[in-house]
Amino acid sequence: MNAATRWQERLVNGLAIVVTLYGLANVMPAIGDFRLGPFPMEFFRATFFALCVLVVGLGLKGPGGAPASAWLRGVSALAVVVLLVAAQSYYVVSIEIDSAMFLFGPRESAMALAASAAVLFFCWRIWGGAVAGLGVLGVLYLLTGPYWPGPLKTIAGDLHELLAQNLWYSLDTGILGSTFAIVITTVFPFIILGAVLEGVGAGESMIRIAFAMMKRTAGGPAHAAVLASGLFGTVSGSAVANVVGTGVVTIPMIKR
Repeated sequence: MNAATRWQERLVNGLAIVVTLYGLANVMPAIGDFRLGPFPMEFFRATFFALCVLVVGLGLKGPGGAPASAWLRGVSALAVVVLLVAAQSYYVVSIEIDSAMFLFGPRESAMALAASAAVLFFCWRIWGGAVAGLGVLGVLYLLTGPYWPGPLKTIAGDLHELLAQNLWYSLDTGILGSTFAIVITTVFPFIILGAVLEGVGAGESMIRIAFAMMKRTAGGPAHAAVLASGLFGTVSGSAVANVVGTGVVTIPMIKR
């Protein structure tokens, strides 16, 4: 590993810590009269998304975890720039929508399509072609919906408004819509908490409690696995963290 790669990994780790602290600060409960969040919704969504894009873009690897090739680095850099500009545009347009009537035009629809393409590129590189393909199908259905027969037909409208509002700029729909808000304000803190619990060994303690309570029952390991998973789920909403924290111990026992 050369010096440039080491510095890149340090930068990615540093940005990941910033993202974590920023996300937790937004949902941190008040301590007396002191409270950091919640931050303004439009600002937080745009800035949190931009920071995540930097982490993903700088940390992108090639197949099998190998260093990214030149073309992959180039396309990734372009996608990062597009999404950073789109995040800034999202914030500006959201403020204008709140203050006055705003009409979407060619610029906003083009920005929405470019941002969607960049997001689908990262989906393809991280989760594979199936996830990216579903996204492409969704965009195609959005474009062709008015021409479908029967119940599949959607309401026709202005193309620029259709693309801009449904793909990017709406606070309810689109990539930065209500689903994204739920993830960053509710799911994200639980994932972080689950990772912390797994790192400090809380999952092992919960497994011991579960086995102590179920050791005299028939099918004890299976019952203990359910109980340990339930205990872990009370403090972490992450299925991945749950499996890592309890399943790595309980699942092999059940198989035996």
